[in-house]
Amino acid sequence: MSLIVVDCCRREKGGYLVVQKNRYESINRGSMLDVMNYSFTVTQNCNLACKYCYEKKNNDSRMSIKVAKDAVDFALRYGQHTNRARFDFMGGEPLLEINMIDELMDYIKFKLYEENHRWFGNCSFDLTTNGVLYGSDDVQRFVKKNLNCLNISMTIDGTKEKHDMNRIFRNGEGSFESVLKNVPLWLEQFPTAGTKVTFASADLKYLKDSLIFLNSLGIQEIMATLVNEDVWSDGDEVIYERQLCELADYMVENDCPTDFAGGQFSENIGLPYTKNRLKVNWCNCGENNFEIDFKGNLYPCVRFLPFTLSKNERIIGNIYEGVNINKLRPFEVLNFVNQSTEECLKCPVANGCGWCVGNNYNNDVGNTIFSRSTAICKMHKARARANDYYWAKLRTNKGIVRKNIPNLDRKRFQYIMLSDDSVGYCFEMEKKRKSSAMSIDTFRAALRFARMNFYTPVILYDERELDQNFEKELLQYEVMRIKPISRISKGDDAIAVMGIEDISKVDVNKLMIQVILHISQKDLNILSESCSEIFKGSRKIHLILDDWYCMNEKSYMIYKSELEKISEIIVSYAKNKKYRQINVLTDIMISSDKMNCGAGYSSMLVAPNGELYPCSGFYYSDSYDKIGDVNSGIIKDSNKYNMSDAPICSRCDISNCNICVLNNIQETKEYRVPSIEQCSIKNMEKTISVELQKRLLELDPSTPFGRNILKESEYVEAIDSIITEKYMQYR
Repeated sequence: MSLIVVDCCRREKGGYLVVQKNRYESINRGSMLDVMNYSFTVTQNCNLACKYCYEKKNNDSRMSIKVAKDAVDFALRYGQHTNRARFDFMGGEPLLEINMIDELMDYIKFKLYEENHRWFGNCSFDLTTNGVLYGSDDVQRFVKKNLNCLNISMTIDGTKEKHDMNRIFRNGEGSFESVLKNVPLWLEQFPTAGTKVTFASADLKYLKDSLIFLNSLGIQEIMATLVNEDVWSDGDEVIYERQLCELADYMVENDCPTDFAGGQFSENIGLPYTKNRLKVNWCNCGENNFEIDFKGNLYPCVRFLPFTLSKNERIIGNIYEGVNINKLRPFEVLNFVNQSTEECLKCPVANGCGWCVGNNYNNDVGNTIFSRSTAICKMHKARARANDYYWAKLRTNKGIVRKNIPNLDRKRFQYIMLSDDSVGYCFEMEKKRKSSAMSIDTFRAALRFARMNFYTPVILYDERELDQNFEKELLQYEVMRIKPISRISKGDDAIAVMGIEDISKVDVNKLMIQVILHISQKDLNILSESCSEIFKGSRKIHLILDDWYCMNEKSYMIYKSELEKISEIIVSYAKNKKYRQINVLTDIMISSDKMNCGAGYSSMLVAPNGELYPCSGFYYSDSYDKIGDVNSGIIKDSNKYNMSDAPICSRCDISNCNICVLNNIQETKEYRVPSIEQCSIKNMEKTISVELQKRLLELDPSTPFGRNILKESEYVEAIDSIITEKYMQYR
């Protein structure tokens, strides 16, 4: 968004637009964009020569007090529209200019008071130091004078071995001892202050010990990051993941909070991007902040100053002439979409994978900021796997479940069939393979494959008691379990599978939150009665009509009538503020995201022998080749199973539609073109859903069944509109 400078529509020399229409009105007051950030690069000089530093030292580039005060005058005029401000002092090493910073802070406070500025009492001052000079008399005099409005961060890079590998003096000596001696005083003065620890290829092996050490010092806020530059070697991701998993073990065993890991673990890491996330940038580069150099030039962030680049800098204005709106415009429109490749946007674990806009620009041969560097791709995926491991350990050992469950967000499932007699998670068909059971080695390989490829393991049990060696392996994973109703015990978190014949045999109070109900055409006339009974103990029914593909007209009408009766049952629960769901009617109301069974694309089956198939139907039919195995991976193109841009499905307005890929290839000879039988049934179900949703919204406008508002289709089937459009082109 563009920020207003003074009044309206006036140009200054050099084409610098001093003012423009205020587009800042849409900002939520109190949000992170309601704060103007001004960062002063007071010097480009430093008393250290850190090996991973992107800055080139320059002894002559020191900001004068005149330029600094002029920059403050500009800042107070430019940021009048925000409620708060933050002034940050950077380098190089800013403490080399402590006396100038002290005088400048006095000036800022005086000007805010003199002008009765809205920031008076609503601004903060931040400074980041390498810590070497922190104990000096001048610095301590400055700190004590400004303690009530100042925050200082100090960089301690981990253990002595880790710190001294990179953070060295110009003579090659490590700086660890020079910094560590100042830490107690720093924490006494700033008990909630933070530190940043940066890891590169050579020092990854110190990650676990470094984070444990930094926490032992009593530092409240630790931010651990990887360098964005392309410094990574083959195998670094293995070391990184191993270090994080060992850290996870330590944290769980010692009851450490999640932030002990310095941001390496989080509930949100390793999930797909949300739609709202795609609208913003990774950082706020060029949005509500300016970096100011010793000449008074304005930059979108420090990474665009000349001493941080190997190419020309990107100046976006000057404190004397104003902001060049045209130079700022590219940064205003930066977001995830226009910087990222399609591969990045569709990555199932994309969230938490960041970048630096300045580094992107510095690396791009075309000198654009719209080209995201992916140097840390493999490192981020290693982190996502370790994060999954951490939360699995927490769930197993402490009963702590993360709020954002990967199986709900990633929507990637790996069904692991323990034997050929495993429970059916999809429609039943003749099983032409029999008597095979999975070995413990194959089971381990299947779980490893799931983690490496970010699938949620879904364990398909049979009637037998699972060997404890198998259960032990599951302790390291967040899994879903699907069991026969006979194997369900009270408190079990598994999804129960049952048939119509089981309903009279079980106590409904024993049923789980979710139940998979298998039914055939011969029992359709008791479907609503059966669902009514199941709803007494379960909130959701996943209905599977096993022989839907040969449904006759009579069965079709019975099915329609029974679904209408189930709608009445759901409404009756809603009248009492209770929610009941059945997938074929209510899933479509909850999400507008296109969902199908995902067989072969977002989900797959691991057969007892370790072979991979799109689903159990492909495996049991014994007519189709495997698509891979858990040791070699996927060997066939999975895109042919992708229904998201399928010719008919992409034009259909039914979001949750479990189109059967196996039936597609059997009936139409195309994986991505569904049969007329499938589409007819789904359109009938949708018609009932539309009417049901209307009634539920009348009862409660805030019902979760109103997240995706349904509309009656303008066609009987999507293919009708496609053909009509096509034929109208012929003359």
